[in-house]
Amino acid sequence: MRKEEEEGKEEKEEEEVENEEEEEEEEEEEEEEGISANVLEFFLSSSNEEEEEEKGEKGGGEEEEEEEEEEEEEEEEEEEEEEEEVEAEEEEEEENERRLASYWSV
Repeated sequence: MRKEEEEGKEEKEEEEVENEEEEEEEEEEEEEEGISANVLEFFLSSSNEEEEEEKGEKGGGEEEEEEEEEEEEEEEEEEEEEEEEVEAEEEEEEENERRLASYWSV
């Protein structure tokens, strides 16, 4: 009876570990897709600005400069948030690995 109970517990724990690993992989994929989209958006907006400058279409003075500064600040904030998310996910992954290692060492 005890062996069956222990085996049942071990199977549940293994399933939990597998589920956690699958969730981590899905989160990493979503994160990579989000970062790729943000990078693409950044490069597209940068290239559009460069084209406008080359054509001499940029003018309008202070308002555009303020808008550009606000956009740059927003982009920087987004990048910082993404970095914080990545760090948090890495810490969570490390914690899961420690738990997994302690589970297997028992």
